Amino acid sequence: MHVIDRAHLARVAATAQATPQRELTLDAYYRRVAGLIWGDPAGYACVPPRPGHWNHWTYSGIVEFVRALPSPSSLTLGVINDGAVDIGLIARIGDGLIRQVTTFEALPADRPEPAVTDAFAGWLWRAVAEIAPPAVMLLCTPEVFTAWIEGDRKREILADAVAAGTAILRFGESPDDGAVPESKS
Repeated sequence: MHVIDRAHLARVAATAQATPQRELTLDAYYRRVAGLIWGDPAGYACVPPRPGHWNHWTYSGIVEFVRALPSPSSLTLGVINDGAVDIGLIARIGDGLIRQVTTFEALPADRPEPAVTDAFAGWLWRAVAEIAPPAVMLLCTPEVFTAWIEGDRKREILADAVAAGTAILRFGESPDDGAVPESKS
């Protein structure tokens, strides 16, 4: 249950808009507004209390991960379900920020059938390199994706899935010969 005081929301709006902060990214601005909303327990009450994470993902952990990536680079997530793409996202990273998000539909139309295979992963790696040099690519089944998103042992879940052949996880830039780097966990 959530109870929000209207006067609290008015104060949050006034505070958030009082001083222009053009140096903030849109993400940082929304993060600031969320902090203002949640920051006064008399203005916003929640039962049970708000957790400090969502499925063991934290804002600071994601920011730290993205900031550690090369600039420019790309992150790729593919959730493949029996030859169909359930999720196909590519994020272009620049200067520690996500600068663009697109989908697999932006890639060349003459693609092989989507699958959690080395062949599809190799094609995808090369295609994504046209957007930005690949930094990380995860291809997996819907079951692996759900377990990874919701689980608290995220690295172990991916390592087990890679070993079982239900996920492919790749890091770094592809060598000049077009070969795809080995999967890592």
